[in-house]
Amino acid sequence: MSIHKFRRKKILEGYGRYWDFEENALLTAEKCCALDHEAKFRNLEQNDKEKSNRIAKLDDDIKEIKQSSANTNISPKINFDNASNFDVCQESNSPILYR
Repeated sequence: MSIHKFRRKKILEGYGRYWDFEENALLTAEKCCALDHEAKFRNLEQNDKEKSNRIAKLDDDIKEIKQSSANTNISPKINFDNASNFDVCQESNSPILYR
């Protein structure tokens, strides 16, 4: 092997080590980035579960409020069909009716 081929081989081996180091650094950075994204994704999933639970609780509260208001707002209705206009006007103290 000539000296030039030997030097060239050593130089390429040196670059190979450098490339291995650079590749390892890139892989480590990608791994850290992937772990960060995974943690963010887990947090988003947890937030979605909490929001779903809150929405379900609010829906239940709304149903309870509607049910309780339906039970308490039952009032007797006045049947105006049997009352004459004269009877209705007599009960009013409006000044317009006296003109």
